[in-house]
Formats: sequence, C-alpha cells, structure tokens
Amino acid sequence: MPLNGTDIQLTASSQETGYPASSGYIGSLNGWKPLSGDNETYLRITFIQPSNVTRITTQWYNASSVIHFNVEYLQKDAVNWEIARAEKIEDVSIG
Repeated sequence: MPLNGTDIQLTASSQETGYPASSGYIGSLNGWKPLSGDNETYLRITFIQPSNVTRITTQWYNASSVIHFNVEYLQKDAVNWEIARAEKIEDVSIG
C-alpha cells in the first residue's frame, strides 16, 4: 500500500523553499528537493506505526536522480539497527 503524509514523518538534511521534506513521498504536490550545496543529502522516513516494507520506489525531479541510497531499519527485536546499502538503485535488499 502506498504511503501518504499521515503514515510517516519526514525530515531531511536540507530543503529548497517550496519543496519541504514533508512532501518527500510520491503523490505529494511538489515533492522534496534538497539545497544545491547539500553534500550529505538525506531524506529520513519515520513510520508512525511498525510497518512491513517490501518495496522502495524513487522518483526524481528534472535532471536530478537517485544514484544510490541506504536503508536503515530496526530489527524485530526493536534493539538492533541494520543497514541495507545499494550502489545502484536496483541493488537494495531489505530483510
């Protein structure tokens, strides 16, 4: 099921005026856009309730694109964090 703005809390490393982190999900009006000089860009998605994530879809703005990303998630024990890394967008595996 696709997320919407009420299922998640979004924070980011930076944001352009008119493109806030809170709009960083597919289906939002404008989307999120980091500041051009942000060299440590991130968009953090915090789920309001425990969730089973089976797919991550990215969509980019104009000539910008997602090259790679990390997914950090809490194991079922609610203690240990894991990181799934992707060097290419197709490579991420969670679980």
